[in-house]
Amino acid sequence: MAAADRRLKTAALLGALAASLFYLALAAAIGPAQNQDFLNLYTGGQLARSGHFADLYDFDLQMREQDRITGGVRLHFPFVRPPFYALLLSPLSWFAFHTAYRIWIAFHIGLLLCVWAWSWRRFGPESIIYCSLFLPSALGIAHGQDCVVFSILGLAILEAAEHRKDKLAGVFAALTLAKFHLFLLVPIAIAVRRRWMMLAAYLASATALAAGSMALVGPAGVKAYLALLTRQDLVTLSPSPERMLGVRSIAVNLGAGFWLEAMLAAVVVALVLWTARTQAEDWRWISAAIVGSLLLSPHTYEYDAAVLLAFLVAAAHRAGSPVTRAAAVAALVPVPYLMTLAGSPWAAIPSLFLAAYLALLPYSLYFTTTETRRFRLSIGSFGISTRRSA
Repeated sequence: MAAADRRLKTAALLGALAASLFYLALAAAIGPAQNQDFLNLYTGGQLARSGHFADLYDFDLQMREQDRITGGVRLHFPFVRPPFYALLLSPLSWFAFHTAYRIWIAFHIGLLLCVWAWSWRRFGPESIIYCSLFLPSALGIAHGQDCVVFSILGLAILEAAEHRKDKLAGVFAALTLAKFHLFLLVPIAIAVRRRWMMLAAYLASATALAAGSMALVGPAGVKAYLALLTRQDLVTLSPSPERMLGVRSIAVNLGAGFWLEAMLAAVVVALVLWTARTQAEDWRWISAAIVGSLLLSPHTYEYDAAVLLAFLVAAAHRAGSPVTRAAAVAALVPVPYLMTLAGSPWAAIPSLFLAAYLALLPYSLYFTTTETRRFRLSIGSFGISTRRSA
């Protein structure tokens, strides 16, 4: 048994190394991202450190600052994080731009390895294969994004909730307001679950963050922030909607109009509410709330799905239904995300996979009984028999 365990651990580590080398080559093909996604984050921190909170969201100022930092760039990406996040980013500007970029990448690789270590500890060495195959995390790091920070926040919410530390879970959930459009349904799901202490901690922390942000930028700064978020003339603010995640991407890739998008959005909300209402397992209802938020947001990139890593790994090991486990594994492997390279309509596949995972999250409801039941599911000519004991 000990020899078999060693072989399993060795195989898992070799597989993780192979996947990491593949993503390293992919990152090299993408090219350095410091002049794109990282640049706007560094710019926000630089403006915050230099006291430009009042005009933090003046895009003309942001462009001038980006040109000053880099010597001139072809495309300017706006800084659109909340004021409190700009304050948190300000220490980055203590370092020269290129040095800060290297520190940023190393920091996020370290955070990702923390998620991997958690996965190994909770679910065994085979789970590290899932982690290493997950493309959104690698894409986010390669693009200089901060998506792994939100992977850690998602994991922190899950761990606190499962250990019944609801106040702490609420505080962690409020910190996701730094990228609020990816977590819109989380407080609603908390309320549906009647986790009132978690909700109270969330609301109190969110109020403190909002008040602090208001104090930093003032009413005019808040108005400028909202104006920047809603600008329609910035290509870099929302490029290539067909290559994003969400119901809008599905509608665009299928050549459908507003009505399909609205119908899919309604189904997503219903699934999230149903899962939160019926499923007590924390990984399941929190996962549903985050997936639903990703699908509803009109500004969700593939690397934003990195927040789901811990939840997908948990589903792959904990879900009672093999169909749900299969959906989680399918959302972990890189193939669906690579389909965006094929263009429309194939670029809808990642969104459809996440939607399928969301639809299957409350699936175990139909298997939960005090007795063992047999369920048959036929797909074409194949019969799959599953047995589950409650």
